[in-house]
This record gives sequence, structure tokens and C-alpha cells, in this order.
Amino acid sequence: IIAASPRWPFPLLLPQEFDGAALLSLFTDGRALANSLILALVSAAAAVLTTIGWFEQVPPRWDRPLIVAAVAALLLPPVAIASGQYILFLHLGLDSWFSVLLAQFTPVLAYVFITLRGPYRDFDPRYRSVAHGLNAGSLRFWLRIKAPLPAAALASAAAIGFAVSMA
Repeated sequence: IIAASPRWPFPLLLPQEFDGAALLSLFTDGRALANSLILALVSAAAAVLTTIGWFEQVPPRWDRPLIVAAVAALLLPPVAIASGQYILFLHLGLDSWFSVLLAQFTPVLAYVFITLRGPYRDFDPRYRSVAHGLNAGSLRFWLRIKAPLPAAALASAAAIGFAVSMA
């Protein structure tokens, strides 16, 4: 059972009273923390996979509109975007764990896309030519050559996506 927090009206910088019951319930009942961790892991993984799919399938000239949309999403407070999306999902009857994931996905995808664009698009295409000349298939080329090169950038993007989702 999660305890209710005391009222904290807008103009006050600090609450008039502090009740640690809600914070204590976070540690005694781990469902909320576990749910947040799972949501963050899934949204970060989905954002990384979506971004990789974009970079693999879409030519670089199409990146600019998505960067503009990502920056616009970052200029607005993520909580406001997520709240608006969640309210829309509730009106559509999508009041589930998946709708919370979709609401978190927008800012996570924006950060992951911006983080990965440079390292992923700077890949030297001559590696692909050499791999195909050695009869390496597309999947083998991606797993053995292309994925390991930006591995640090992929890990960083996943960590940033996880942190944005947790925030």
C-alpha cells in the first residue's frame, strides 16, 4: 500500500511538512521500483533497436527531419509530453503498461537518436565492400564488423535512454 504524500502547493519552494511514508513504501514494496526498471530497460532497448533500424534502412538525407522532431521533443518538458500522451491513451482506452511505455518512448527515442546519429552514420562503407567481397552475408557483416565498431556508442545511447526513462 502506497501512502499518500502531504499537499505541496505551487508557490512554495519546499513542502510545509515531509512524510517519509511514500518513500519508505518504495523500499518495502519493490513492485513500483521493479516496474520502473523494467519500463526503462524495455523503452531504452526499443529506442536503440528502432534507431538502428532507421540507420540501416533509411538514407542519411532523411535524418534531418527526424533530428528536428527530436530536438522539438527535447525542448518541451518530457513530463508534459508523457502526461499528454498518457491522457490521450486513456481516452483511447489504452490504460495499460504498454501505454506508459509508449509515453516514455518519445523522449527516450529522441535522446538515443541524437546520441547515435554521429557514431553510426560515420561508418566507413569500405568495410561493407570488403566483407561482401569475402562473401560475408549482410547479417554476418553486421554482427561481426558493423555492430562491434560503434559498441561503445550503442552502450552509451542505451544508458542515456535508460536514464531518461527513469527520470
